Amino acid sequence: MRYKGDNATDMLSSFWNTAMVVLDCCGARGPQDFGSGSLFSEKFPGQAVPVACCRKHEHHANAMTSHHQQCVQGLVDWVNSQGCFHQLVHTLRPYILIVGGVFISLQVLQLLAMSLTMSLFRMIL
Repeated sequence: MRYKGDNATDMLSSFWNTAMVVLDCCGARGPQDFGSGSLFSEKFPGQAVPVACCRKHEHHANAMTSHHQQCVQGLVDWVNSQGCFHQLVHTLRPYILIVGGVFISLQVLQLLAMSLTMSLFRMIL
């Protein structure tokens, strides 16, 4: 709702631009996030989606200008249709067991350190 466009310098817009380019996605749920009622649609009435939502077509590198024009008009073949939330979950899914294992290991280590500290404290008293 507060995304200000491709060239905005605020942190939120910069984050979304980077996420959309790196993850090949568009909006949080999809291109419909930039539809009517959004700040983007108010600021850029002629555009359906920001340029950051455009697909990267290597074989169309010569026609970059027309590519962006077709993309910002919302033509399906040129816009990433997947939302960034789905892409982020899909990207992080293989690492969830590693993150969980590290978290549980740190919690066990912390409990052991607390137990040792409490037993040493009882020995002093």
